[in-house]
Amino acid sequence: MDRELKKRSGAVVICILVFLCAGRPALPSDRAYQTLRLQISAFGVIDISRNPGPLIVDISGKQDLLFRDAVENSTFLRYSSVVAKGQSRSITVHWGSSDAAPSGCSLFLQAMLSGGSNEGLSAGEITLSGESRILISGIRSCATGTGEDAGARLVYRLTVQDATKLEAGETRTAVAVFTLTDIS
Repeated sequence: MDRELKKRSGAVVICILVFLCAGRPALPSDRAYQTLRLQISAFGVIDISRNPGPLIVDISGKQDLLFRDAVENSTFLRYSSVVAKGQSRSITVHWGSSDAAPSGCSLFLQAMLSGGSNEGLSAGEITLSGESRILISGIRSCATGTGEDAGARLVYRLTVQDATKLEAGETRTAVAVFTLTDIS
């Protein structure tokens, strides 16, 4: 009997050692763990809500015979940007190739920002030309929204600069090119 008891005791000790050395068998648990790597990529996206209505120059009244500026402000510039700490972006604008305002006129543009965080600073009213001009600077990580009336309101103002160059019936269709750039 002693011999059989020693055999059984030895088998129990071996089982306990195997259990301790090999670890516990997998048992159901109320927790599980994963290691995740999270990373944000730099990106920039720009969009315009719709095309503006027509800008028509005429006179303001029969009394003063002054030309009235044509103003249009129904469109919005929407943009999203993610930049590294300390970096910023700008939005520039220029005429499309060979586009211009009608003879004797200038087209001015201003971005009225919505006031959200990091959406940048408006350059105020600028004159549209063939050269890129900064419209908004200092854009950091932000998203202005996706709705029709979200983002920076674009205010166009067509004004007469030289009445002697005006031509009745002159109509121009022009393109304004907006670019979200890393230049700040």
